[in-house]
Amino acid sequence: MQGIYLALFFLFWSLFNHPVYSLSYEEAVKLALANNKKIKAKLALLPIVEAEMIIAKYRPNPSLASAHELVRGGAIQPVQIALPIEIGKKRFYRKELAKKEIEKTKLEIEKEIWQTQIELRGLYSKSLVSKELVKLFKEKQKKLKRLSGEENNNQIELLVNANLIDEYEISLNSVNLSLKELLNVDIDQNLNLEDDLKDLVTKYKQKLNQINSLETIVDKRFDTLILEQELGIQSSLIKSYKAQRIPDLVLETGVSHPSLGDPFWGMYLGGGFEIPIFDRKQGEIKKAEAQLDLVKLEKASLRSHIGFEIKKAIFNFKTREKQLARFNKLLDLSSADSSFQEEYLKAKLDMWLAVQELEFALGVVL
Repeated sequence: MQGIYLALFFLFWSLFNHPVYSLSYEEAVKLALANNKKIKAKLALLPIVEAEMIIAKYRPNPSLASAHELVRGGAIQPVQIALPIEIGKKRFYRKELAKKEIEKTKLEIEKEIWQTQIELRGLYSKSLVSKELVKLFKEKQKKLKRLSGEENNNQIELLVNANLIDEYEISLNSVNLSLKELLNVDIDQNLNLEDDLKDLVTKYKQKLNQINSLETIVDKRFDTLILEQELGIQSSLIKSYKAQRIPDLVLETGVSHPSLGDPFWGMYLGGGFEIPIFDRKQGEIKKAEAQLDLVKLEKASLRSHIGFEIKKAIFNFKTREKQLARFNKLLDLSSADSSFQEEYLKAKLDMWLAVQELEFALGVVL
């Protein structure tokens, strides 16, 4: 019986006592990049695409045959060897296409890593601020409970405050679950996140001071869209399809015995072409050309959009920084006022989200 009680004790202990895992943002990034399922899926795709290069290098296989004319005195050709020869740089264009597909996949992996860090920044900051808001309103609830018997107004405020606690706890729980899923950690793991907002804002202020022109930033962000690689792939596809229109040469040779009455053996040579009359890749070429035009249109429109997006992000970052600085001064002047503390925490979250917006706009993560 003692063994059963001991087992039950450890079971309940494991269910309700989870160790707290302290986690800085840098550690969270390492954990996310090492464990994130989306990144693993992209990495697993790379060997599949790299195999396309092996396939692209294939040459046509020779064929081996034998023939005998089924008539009196018919010729005998015991060995026939046919060798198809590709004409028109077909193999070269296949290799170029495979190379561009590999480059695109590698950039997609980098993009997934970048997007994971951007997503992590948002979840990390929301979790930090939501936790502080829950703590703030729980402390306020304790004060209200002490005063609850004195005035009816306190009772109303107590109920309103309890609802706010529930709302912030719902938000905190939702964010933490999303964060744990991104980090791929145990769902019951308790995370203790570290606040590095001040250092982060300083880093990005320095980064913005180093930027010489908007075009430089647009180019950097434009790389994350992988449109140049898509343009290259469609161009290579068109060249490859057009090369396939060129007839391939087939050389044939073998040993021949002209007839049963002829005692001499000899060699014969033959040749031919596979002429593309019906399948001339006209549909594939039209599709690739239309796709190429579409990518060019997207490139022109997105470049303009990115410029506006970057300007908006930089403005928001600078404005949010000023707002947060003002709230810091307000807190120094009225540290006991919980309403200012609530607004300060919201301003802090806005600053975090402004950093996230700036990282997305610039196409970089510091």
